[in-house]
Amino acid sequence: YLQDIIKDVVWTPSAPHNLSDKAVAASSAMFSFVSVFEERNAAHFRMLPARPPSKPYLVWSYNCGFFCPNRTSCPETERLVADDRKDFVFVNFDLRGPWLVDDSHTPLPGVTMAPTPQITGIPRVDPMETPKYLLTFRGKMHPGFYQSATVRPDLERLWSHSQVNGTVVEFLPARGQYTQDGTNRYRDLLNTVFALVPHGDVRWNFRFSEVMNACVIPVVIADGITLPYSQLIDWNTAAIILPECAIKHLSDPQGVIDLLPKDAKTIQAMRQQVCDLNHKYFETPSKRWAALLKSAAVHVAQRSIM
Repeated sequence: YLQDIIKDVVWTPSAPHNLSDKAVAASSAMFSFVSVFEERNAAHFRMLPARPPSKPYLVWSYNCGFFCPNRTSCPETERLVADDRKDFVFVNFDLRGPWLVDDSHTPLPGVTMAPTPQITGIPRVDPMETPKYLLTFRGKMHPGFYQSATVRPDLERLWSHSQVNGTVVEFLPARGQYTQDGTNRYRDLLNTVFALVPHGDVRWNFRFSEVMNACVIPVVIADGITLPYSQLIDWNTAAIILPECAIKHLSDPQGVIDLLPKDAKTIQAMRQQVCDLNHKYFETPSKRWAALLKSAAVHVAQRSIM
């Protein structure tokens, strides 16, 4: 994800011995980017020299829950938030990432960025053409970490005995390996109107960006998730966001279809909006970075008038 750093961002690694030197070098940049790949490193950032609130650090607290195997929160990250440093803007794939089992927790003060697609070469579906499928999903069907969600097992329960016309939901074993044939099948299934983007191990997953790259309407089922670049995008016009409980109590897959838009003009407008957003913000690493910086700039501006 760091291969295409925008020139206005200065990368500050998490090694503690050179944080001050890097911070000084970054003093002229609009933003200085710092990483928290492991929770124990979060304490180092409390020692960073102050920057003007208008030129903050972008602090990437990369899902520190992954590095807290015996708990579901990250105290060091929480201490950073409690410091209320006006020169910190948190960046994450999900701003509630440190609190995986608390979907109503106050999110980190900052911006959500889009994950890097893991599958490339996905054909874009022309919004003016009729896709091959109506609704698709292909993936592993395990519950979330710490039993944080059962969306995927719920989907498996619904689709395991029947497939609604136009829908394909395929289940992969939890420990299964991805193959080239499987990747080709995944690409084929993204020739669809809607694609399910359910809670996996955590709320966010790489699938979201892949669905956007295909110009397909994402159907997000992950309570508490914060979506990318919300300072720039009104996701109500480009995504369907369903509560997890809406799936849990259904008895057949038709119930999921009934939760989706039916009006052809509405669907086409959403498909076109997804394609436009992909072209503007998602389709290349540089566009994703530019969208992150624009979102951060809006966040900083809004914070200054509060």
